[in-house]
Amino acid sequence: MSLRRRADGGPARDDWALRAERALVRAVSISLAVLVGVQILLANPSVRPYLNYAHRAEGIRLDHLPAVIQADGSRTATARPSGTVTLRLDGASAAAGVVRVNGVESVTVTALPVSIRVRDGDVVVVELGDGARTDGGVVTVVATGGNVTYPRVGSAFRFDGRVARLGPIVVRR
Repeated sequence: MSLRRRADGGPARDDWALRAERALVRAVSISLAVLVGVQILLANPSVRPYLNYAHRAEGIRLDHLPAVIQADGSRTATARPSGTVTLRLDGASAAAGVVRVNGVESVTVTALPVSIRVRDGDVVVVELGDGARTDGGVVTVVATGGNVTYPRVGSAFRFDGRVARLGPIVVRR
């Protein structure tokens, strides 16, 4: 604010300008205080799910979000849709191997076709043993069940080394 005065002793600016400036300074100060307060609340993990929808939805397909999210940020137990996928090995020598679902060994493969239970979003990996030859080999999906929409029957997945990756699996409700 200016300390200069007009010749008649009044303020250098009109009263309405001073009031407008004070209102703007107050509005900016209040906005800054609210911004800092919300940022402090967002730093608290127990409050964050209520203020930021994107945080709790990160990495989750939106069409399968759980109905309720608890106060501590945990999700309610809702079963993901599941189904079965039957796989066959074509064009590679089949030494003993494993089928992994999300990195966890699901089935030990000694002979294919093999049927495995999958849930929506799972990643299936067929890994052949040390003595296997995979030149030109593929894993073919011969059957699906339980509303599995990907991979489709007849889909072929090539080996990269001794590993073939299928997924993520899509199962509709």
